Amino acid sequence: MSHINVSNVSDAEEEYNASELTDKSSSSDVLEEHNANSQSFQDKIKEYLVIENEIKDTQSSLKILKQRKDELSGNILAYMEENRYPEIQVTHGKLMREEKQSKKPLNKEMIKTCLKSEFDDNKASKLTDDLFTKRPTVKKINLKVIRSVYSSQTTNTTCK
Repeated sequence: MSHINVSNVSDAEEEYNASELTDKSSSSDVLEEHNANSQSFQDKIKEYLVIENEIKDTQSSLKILKQRKDELSGNILAYMEENRYPEIQVTHGKLMREEKQSKKPLNKEMIKTCLKSEFDDNKASKLTDDLFTKRPTVKKINLKVIRSVYSSQTTNTTCK
């Protein structure tokens, strides 16, 4: 693997071998294109890291807001229940107590228990195991930022 220091494009230029790229009109044209591509690549990485940091900061702020909202929601719901208010009028509408029911996610034990009501224990166990071992897997590739111990705001990052 080649080693490129994103903060210093000249490292990539040292690894560059113009003689291997003979399909261009001249090696200086190829070098200029390579330099432009390297700078563009470097700019993309820096922009990516800035955006990633902004997202992280925003998510942190959002987490604090959601915690406070949940706390207030609990207080408001308790007040409404104690005082038997089905709803509270507010400037842009009303606050209402809402109750929803949803199904729990499927799990191995629940499936096995349901299958045991229709099949013997061995058959139910085999069917359950088959369901979980034969499930298709999905592969997804993402870019992940791993922060160094010394600096969490570094934009001069080394790529391998």
